[in-house]
Amino acid sequence: MAISGAIFDCDGTLVDSMPMWWNAFPRLLAKHGFAMSPQIEKILEECEAVSVDEEIQTLRNALAIPATVDVLARDLSKIISDAYASEIKAWPYAQAFLNQLRDAGIPMIICTSTGAKEVALCLDHLGLRDYFIDIVSAEEKNFTKTEPDIYYYALEKLGTTKETTWVFEDAPFGLTTSERAGFPNVCVFNNHDLRDEAFLRAHATKFTYIYEDLSLMDLQSYPTQ
Repeated sequence: MAISGAIFDCDGTLVDSMPMWWNAFPRLLAKHGFAMSPQIEKILEECEAVSVDEEIQTLRNALAIPATVDVLARDLSKIISDAYASEIKAWPYAQAFLNQLRDAGIPMIICTSTGAKEVALCLDHLGLRDYFIDIVSAEEKNFTKTEPDIYYYALEKLGTTKETTWVFEDAPFGLTTSERAGFPNVCVFNNHDLRDEAFLRAHATKFTYIYEDLSLMDLQSYPTQ
């Protein structure tokens, strides 16, 4: 199967940031007098596919947090920005794979539920920013990765064809949405994020353990479906 473009999720797909996210909301809630609970954990799990702003609004409504959404967003942004700018690490072999795509002249774009500003800090910190033509954030147009609009928007920016534009995701909702929309996709799996490997394999065109067993040739030689 040919590859003419690549759409990459960031958190959990290019970088090992999910543990930071697990800690970010508890820190935010603690700052405003709330402790984590099974109820809050369930809310956060259900909100994984939506933008950060929508996640904050959902939490505020569910817990009746007295602070405004703007205040909560500002506090969370500070927590996240500090971590992205200095702490987050890329997955092993991720940059080597990006080099293969870049050397082949394949345009790449980020497609994320996180804010573009925060993702840019992370990519700059890791020296990965110049690999991508742009960062498409769910916050930009109130996208959610449970619907394919965000991928179509990224595809338009790439200027490539859907059938040869591969989507790289680690989360079930990203894989199933891209699969349903007709994109070939790659599941980037790791052992940190407690994903269901059997489910992910079932909805991925290709499956890789954080790029250690993936190459451009693998995608190019994959049979056309």
